[in-house]
Amino acid sequence: AQCGKRVTLYGKGLAVTCCRVYARGMRALIWTCCVLLLVCGCRFKGEASPPPSSAATPTITSSSTVTTHVAWVPQPVQMRIYPTTRFILLNKTGRRDAKKVVLEARIELLDEMQDPVKGAGTFSFELVDVPNLINRSLDVRLYQWDHIELLSLEHQQKYYDQISRGYMFRLDLTDNTDSDKDRVEERRTMVRVHFKPANGPRLEAELIVPTNW
Repeated sequence: AQCGKRVTLYGKGLAVTCCRVYARGMRALIWTCCVLLLVCGCRFKGEASPPPSSAATPTITSSSTVTTHVAWVPQPVQMRIYPTTRFILLNKTGRRDAKKVVLEARIELLDEMQDPVKGAGTFSFELVDVPNLINRSLDVRLYQWDHIELLSLEHQQKYYDQISRGYMFRLDLTDNTDSDKDRVEERRTMVRVHFKPANGPRLEAELIVPTNW
């Protein structure tokens, strides 16, 4: 019996010892897991994210390594006078049944792709007598129209023709008398057009004006 008691007591002590070892092992495992979670950057649900460190700040490259692209913007680089530019007879109401001579000039502005484009700037016109196409020193200016502005939306609506995709100007001759018709009919006349864009180089063009009334 005594021997049986000793065995029983020994068995109880061994069981207690095993429980203690197991508990210590579980605590060590839990602490190890917590350390791993902190090292890996894991956070508990609802915990705010830490502020970004200086290491996460993107580096700024040198300006010499950055390639810049400039956008191409359509703008007038060339001007053409329509062959339909001509003299017409108008009265004060705009009807073509009087002896008031008007130069109807049609102008087209072109971009670098040779496509029609609107422009902002100032137009100037000259009507020149050209007695000799070879010797241009004999040219005589008959009429002049300066500083026709094309700077606002109202100007665009007034002069731009959506059908021809160009600008149309009706320029009254100075005297507006019967002699005006004879004055331009008896001569070879040329219209010279100057356009000064708001931004860009000055454009020029000229054309012999037909007198087929």
